[in-house]
Amino acid sequence: MAERHRAASAPLGAAPRSGKLEHVLAALACLEPVFDAQVDAVIFLKDADARYLFVNHTFVDRCMVPDKDFVRGKLAQDLFPSRFGVAYTAQDRAVLASGDEIVDQLELHFYAGRRSGWCLTHKYRIVDDGRPVALMGISRDLGAPEHDHPAYERIAFVAAHIQRHCAQSLELRELAATARMSVAQLERHFKAIFKLSPRQLLLKARLDAACRLLAGDLSVTEIAAQCGYADHSAFSRQFKARVGLTPRSYRAALGASAIGDPVKAPE
Repeated sequence: MAERHRAASAPLGAAPRSGKLEHVLAALACLEPVFDAQVDAVIFLKDADARYLFVNHTFVDRCMVPDKDFVRGKLAQDLFPSRFGVAYTAQDRAVLASGDEIVDQLELHFYAGRRSGWCLTHKYRIVDDGRPVALMGISRDLGAPEHDHPAYERIAFVAAHIQRHCAQSLELRELAATARMSVAQLERHFKAIFKLSPRQLLLKARLDAACRLLAGDLSVTEIAAQCGYADHSAFSRQFKARVGLTPRSYRAALGASAIGDPVKAPE
């Protein structure tokens, strides 16, 4: 049976927690067995400083730490490969400060033991009396495509086309015509089969290619061009937003053996 969180007490000398945050923690404790059963999702609650208050068992397993109590009170950089942990904390604090939620964002995450994987991330802040008191988040694995879906063969053909031609500019209407369906149908079936929109799959294919090329000797400008970006700056911004590091920092992390290899695209 998975270990349970002890009642999380505030550190000595810390400001008392808000009533709303205490209610959230109590609700999470009641739902903990449900969250622990989500083996394809990392679920967490952080305080207003982006320190962990609650995580599910999948988080503990992927970070290769002893238990949930070990996590509580730590920042992401204390648990993830350091370069990426700092980026995760910066993202958390930006959401806490601005209130701008992250919804269904495609991200490549890196864990201990050189493990990595693509996921869809959601983060939102919790406010009490006008001030941010916590951040709730979930990152769910993409998983395998739904091969039994009735439209799988047509959608898989389009997905393969996107992956083969990810450096090109692709029009949704043309892709939909290839699959003999409307744009709305194409997007709906993509979500059902791959858990991604066609544009997200294109982005994933480009970033997978970029990660592979960054292990070689090409310049970042050359890699940007080969991955379909006319603007080097746009490529760097997109890469950092989804991977957590700039392309140059990612290459440096590769050289330092600080991260694992990206997973393959869906087949």
